[in-house]
Amino acid sequence: MKRYFKLYNYQNKFLGLLSSIFQRKITKYENKSLADVKFSSEYSPIFIVGSPRTGSTIVFEKLTNELDVLYPNNLSWKFYKNFFFSFLLSKKLFNNKAHNCFDSDHGGTLGCGWNAPSECGTFWRKWIDIDNKNFYDKDDLNKKEKNEIKQDILSVINNFDKPILFKNLVNGQMMKLLLDIFPDAKFIFVKRDMFLTAQSILKAKRKNGMKDNEYWSIKPKNYQKLKQIKNPYEQIIKQIHYIEKQIIDDSKLISKDNFLIVNYEKLEEDLVKAKKFIGVESRENYKKHEIYISNKVSLNDEEIKSFKSEIAKLGI
Repeated sequence: MKRYFKLYNYQNKFLGLLSSIFQRKITKYENKSLADVKFSSEYSPIFIVGSPRTGSTIVFEKLTNELDVLYPNNLSWKFYKNFFFSFLLSKKLFNNKAHNCFDSDHGGTLGCGWNAPSECGTFWRKWIDIDNKNFYDKDDLNKKEKNEIKQDILSVINNFDKPILFKNLVNGQMMKLLLDIFPDAKFIFVKRDMFLTAQSILKAKRKNGMKDNEYWSIKPKNYQKLKQIKNPYEQIIKQIHYIEKQIIDDSKLISKDNFLIVNYEKLEEDLVKAKKFIGVESRENYKKHEIYISNKVSLNDEEIKSFKSEIAKLGI
């Protein structure tokens, strides 16, 4: 993985240079192609949401690999200013082939190649401040910004006449906004045992050289209060709780047919449901991949007790 990541890092710099040099020509080509798009598709975007460290990345990888569905890949991440063009380019380069990527580094898949599914944070950063704020209500963007999001996403859906699947967990904290733009949007909510999720978040912090009580990843509505909590066990459990609470609360605005819960502990079974929920045919010649469910407890007794005490306080 590291060797391939180094290779793609060089390619990344090269593509960045090309996209910068030919920005005007790319935009001109994109606009010309957009003129032929007919906005009449039956499909809407689908968003994978949830707390970090719940298995959402492998859900994204499995579904985009096995189903004939659109998804932002690493080219989309690189050509985020020309989202529609990135899909035209991907079609020419990869011809709708399965990406066969089942590896990631905290959601990043660059080591798998340019066709691998991407969280595509650069795309969302055009409108939202991912680094400092993840919760966005329906009126937190203006009409022009909403129309830009709608145009970028629907142009891709309508041109290829397929649904598009996104996985960037900030989307779970802006469901009201997304529903205001796409009233028929679908959401796949990935859940995992809260203790195991918390354990994984704590280990991710340590792996990245962070302090245990340093805030990491998705920021719910009350993020400013959560980041002040000094007890890392309390902070992490409340982070998970409020991320998921926002999703559950906002799911009440969605038709039952457009909201699906996928449980990590029974992932293979629930992925079958997710495929039916998305409702498209399978790709040809995709690589089958067996999912390894990790439920190993690797913390010491005191840490386990601390997490479970905080879970009990929430009455969960």
